[in-house]
Amino acid sequence: MIVAAAGNGAGEAVNSPGNCPGVIAVTGLRHAGTKVGFADLGPEVSIAAPAGNCVNDSGECVYPILSTTNAGTTEPVAGAAGSRYTDGANFGVGTSYSTPMVSGTVALMLSANPSLTPSQVASMLKSSARDFVSPNGQSGPPTCSAPNGQAQLECFCTTSTCGAGMLDAGAAVQAAASANAGPLTARIAASPRVPSPNDTVTLSGANTLLGTGRSIASHAWTLVDNGGIVSGFTGATNAATATVQPSAVGSFVAQLTVVDDLGATSTTQITVVVDSLSVQALATPATATAGETVTLSADQLQLSPGRTLTSYGWTLVSGGAGVTALSGTLSGESLTVTPTTNGEFVVRLTVTNDLGKQAAADVTVTVSASATPSPTTNTAAGSGGGAVSVMWQLGLLMGTLCLGGLGRGRARW
Repeated sequence: MIVAAAGNGAGEAVNSPGNCPGVIAVTGLRHAGTKVGFADLGPEVSIAAPAGNCVNDSGECVYPILSTTNAGTTEPVAGAAGSRYTDGANFGVGTSYSTPMVSGTVALMLSANPSLTPSQVASMLKSSARDFVSPNGQSGPPTCSAPNGQAQLECFCTTSTCGAGMLDAGAAVQAAASANAGPLTARIAASPRVPSPNDTVTLSGANTLLGTGRSIASHAWTLVDNGGIVSGFTGATNAATATVQPSAVGSFVAQLTVVDDLGATSTTQITVVVDSLSVQALATPATATAGETVTLSADQLQLSPGRTLTSYGWTLVSGGAGVTALSGTLSGESLTVTPTTNGEFVVRLTVTNDLGKQAAADVTVTVSASATPSPTTNTAAGSGGGAVSVMWQLGLLMGTLCLGGLGRGRARW
């Protein structure tokens, strides 16, 4: 079984060995589940796994992959002198980090069931993967598309661009172990995992574990406890999926019973917690002048009773007004930004509660040019009237462009 990185070409097509027949190519995900900007994609990709992303352009990396590493640059350094850990300062990101997560999972699958063929391993790895996150109507990055030779940064994954789904190591190993004896094990996944009131919740039994060569003969969905928030299923109850629409915050319990073609039966339940979370992002002042410090803060945070907030996260959605990156603490309740020119920029605040539910809000800050004294024209005799030659203006423009090209930045992913 060969597992290879899709590559870090900023959304380009997968190269060898990832595009070779039979190879499991792995692309990379951001902490939020979207494709990380540097990761390549395309139909050759089999599955996606975390690859780390720094978010900010300067300072410590916000979401590195935490792992052991070695201080050697061309070969390992032995002993304590070579022992290192990746962290925010000594960060590690890339599809070369997401790939070992998949190869390690494959090794565990073969340890649980050494008789599996490569094609069986690939099939179980894909069928046990979790569904990709979806936009859910929120503004943000685009949906990933087929490689076209142009850079394609953060985007929402599809099964035709990022593989079968997000790696679920535990489910893959369980599938491998179950394939030996061939037991039927019903499994339920809810999407969204933590819905809001009035969301349509899809319950899926697609990842039910089957013995080798077996197939599902029937599905049966029932509500064990409606929690006072679900009146019943909104569609069929005898298919691989079922839908419900909770009316309020709370929880409900659904049950799935599956029967395979040999008559074996398996039943499982899922408790779905319904929660409400919302927030606004506030800019003070909302309309600023160049050089003025703008304070961005969380506003009108709404948490359900009993819930706690676990994190804040600020990201720059679109730069302008001289703002090309955010700096400072990006995980606090507030943040300061100092625009340098007129224009506007957009910043997004994402909050997460103890259930893992997220809410996001964007704030647009409009910046006007700072007030400056009017230039004084020298009208003294012999001054030449302040006229500037065309060639001098051209020289000044060329010098400015050259100086502007000397800066170097750190790519945002």
